[in-house]
Amino acid sequence: MKKLIASLSLVLIVSLCFGQATTKVTKDSLAFREKYEVLKSNPKIKQGKYSLSVISSDKILTTGYYKNNLKDGKWHEYNSQGYTVVEGTYRNGKKVGEWGYYGKMWELVNKYNFDTHKLIYHKGVKADSTTFYKAIRGKDTIDVIMDRPPIYLSGTEVMLRNLMYNLRYPAKALAAKAYGKVIIVFTIDEHGHTRDFKVAQGLGYGLDEEALRLVSAIPEDWVPGILDGKAVPVIVQLPVNFKVQ
Repeated sequence: MKKLIASLSLVLIVSLCFGQATTKVTKDSLAFREKYEVLKSNPKIKQGKYSLSVISSDKILTTGYYKNNLKDGKWHEYNSQGYTVVEGTYRNGKKVGEWGYYGKMWELVNKYNFDTHKLIYHKGVKADSTTFYKAIRGKDTIDVIMDRPPIYLSGTEVMLRNLMYNLRYPAKALAAKAYGKVIIVFTIDEHGHTRDFKVAQGLGYGLDEEALRLVSAIPEDWVPGILDGKAVPVIVQLPVNFKVQ
C-alpha cells in the first residue's frame, strides 16, 4: 500500500468548454487517475468532461460531465473488462429518470427510476432465498429470509472501487505493518438510507476508524429490503480488508 499512497500531481492545459475558458486537470491519487476540466476563472469549479481510470492499465472506469461543479448529463461506470455496469443521467447533481445496472456482458441486473423512486426490474440470485438477514421489526431484531434483501444498485465492484479511491491508510498502521479485516455493521432503513455505523470487528492502529469513515462515505445507492411485502430496516455487515504492499 506504501506504493499506492502517492502525492497528487496536476497537469494543466487550456481548452474551451460550454462557451467558457476551461483548464484540463489530471490528478493522480493512489491507483487512480482523474481527468476533468475546471473554469479557468475559478479552478475550484468543475465544468466539462470527467473520467476516472486505472493508472497502471489506462482502463477507463467512469465517464461523465460536470456543469457548475455538479454532475450533469450522461454518466457511465465500467467494469475491469470494459463493459458498462452503470448508466444514467444527472441533472444539477441529482440522478434523474431510469438508470440501468448491469452484470457481465451487458446483462441487466437492476433498473431504477429516480423520478418515481421505484425499482422497475431486479434479477434475483439463488442466495436471496437462502440467506438470513437481520430485519428490524419495532423494537425487535429477527433473523429471517427476506422477500427481497437490500440491493446496492451500482454493484459490489463499484462499491469496492469507491472504498479504494477514498482510502487513507493510517500512518501508524503503515509503521506497524498492520493489516487484516475490519467488519463494519450498519442499518439500511425502510427508505434506503444508511445509519448506525459501528465497528463489529477491529484491528486497531487507526484502521477501525478508517474503515468506519470509508463505509459511512459510500454513496447511498441502496434499495431497502422487503419483508412480508413491506420495506423494513435491515442490519448488514461489510468487511473492509486492509493490505500493506
